[in-house]
Amino acid sequence: MTKKPRERIPQSQVLEWLQQQHPQLHTGAEIDRAWIWLTTNLQGEHNKPIRESLKSYGFIFHRKGGHHLSSGKLGMWGHSCLKPLPFKRKGKPNKSASSSAEPTDDTENQDSDFTDNPIDSDALAFLNS
Repeated sequence: MTKKPRERIPQSQVLEWLQQQHPQLHTGAEIDRAWIWLTTNLQGEHNKPIRESLKSYGFIFHRKGGHHLSSGKLGMWGHSCLKPLPFKRKGKPNKSASSSAEPTDDTENQDSDFTDNPIDSDALAFLNS
């Protein structure tokens, strides 16, 4: 199951949509770099339709306590507009097969090849002494 990528929308269009659909939220919207943040409190069941509308247009809820804006306010709902969201892997990282394999010591195999020939075994004994 692959997730459909979110459509990237310019800030001007997001603000225009916000003004048309939710004029009360447009007054509390702030631009911070490439993002538009909403500083209005949308908690409670009576705001659920507004939250669903924001989600459907691409706004996301900041789960980790909000985003501190330069005005000192706290933005809880944000839209990344043209900036793509960072890709974050979920779960434990997979180890590649090559890194998990133990290194093999091929010198033992090479020595056994030499010991088959008596001349090589004499030369090997001389070198090891």
